[in-house]
Amino acid sequence: MAEQTPITELPLPHFLKVALADNGYKTVDDLTRSTAVDLSIELSIGVPQAEDVLRQAQTLTAGPSRAPQASPDPAPAVSQVHSSTASELLRPLSRIRFSTMSVALDELIGHFAPPRLLPSDHGTLNLKGKQRASAPLAGPIAPGMVLEVSSPPGGGKTSVAIAVALSARLLETSADELLQGSAEEPVRPPEVLIIDVRDVVDGIHLIRVATQVQMISLLHTLEAWIEAHPEVLGKIATVYGCAIVVTNQLATKLLTAANKPANFETGDRAVLMPQLGETWTTDRTVRVALFRGPPGDDLRYAHASAASTTGMGSGLQNDIPWAQFDIDSNLGLPSYA
Repeated sequence: MAEQTPITELPLPHFLKVALADNGYKTVDDLTRSTAVDLSIELSIGVPQAEDVLRQAQTLTAGPSRAPQASPDPAPAVSQVHSSTASELLRPLSRIRFSTMSVALDELIGHFAPPRLLPSDHGTLNLKGKQRASAPLAGPIAPGMVLEVSSPPGGGKTSVAIAVALSARLLETSADELLQGSAEEPVRPPEVLIIDVRDVVDGIHLIRVATQVQMISLLHTLEAWIEAHPEVLGKIATVYGCAIVVTNQLATKLLTAANKPANFETGDRAVLMPQLGETWTTDRTVRVALFRGPPGDDLRYAHASAASTTGMGSGLQNDIPWAQFDIDSNLGLPSYA
């Protein structure tokens, strides 16, 4: 019997090797009897990452001598597959746009969004209520755009991120499937919104990253070009046409009277600033900061800015980069009003 290859031979991050060993995977052959879904549950990783682990195991098991020989016949089929994939990725921008599920936030983001990324039917942002809810194109977040959402704890970052994710999934559903958004007033049968929850969440992939080591390991398991391109988010948005949403904690920065970095002894004032700074942003980045109102004010406020101020959209009253919004207490999502 041929000697079995231990798990340690796989080109995987150390924490994944430890997790595999803890779950009883001792050799590469053990992985061949598992599925990506089962592996993702056991290791608490995403299904795509689990699929990558299984591919690594299959490659190591096959070995160079057992790899299939290339033949000239399959070449057209491969070309056809890639052509089909490119066709899907290059769908018209007017078919893909995502929303925060809040009219106020959408209008604010749309004002600062790079015009070249927005289709000509951007006017659907002006729809209100049920008209906007049923419009498949409503939303200012387009492929190729990077949206940063920062706030103090409890400001609404997670709610906005979840709303964008849900809007992306709802856009992919059939026109016959809708979502019941409110039961406060009678709804006529054609307007009742129904959708299978599993159809929505099946397309949302979650990878838990608990430590800095796991974050580094995650980045190293992505495409090889990431290591050679430090501006990762900008490249993903530009090259692959992805819409990137980053939630960023606000951190307290101490400054002197001359606005220079200081400490507790030399600082004259303290300000809240996005913890990641702004060196990672590109001309496709829209930055939104969320704040709660003063005592007695239950509303939340958003302030937007853009890395590039050339050719911004229009529509905000007096061009003031502020908007009011709220979080629905039942859904936990930004409200339309």
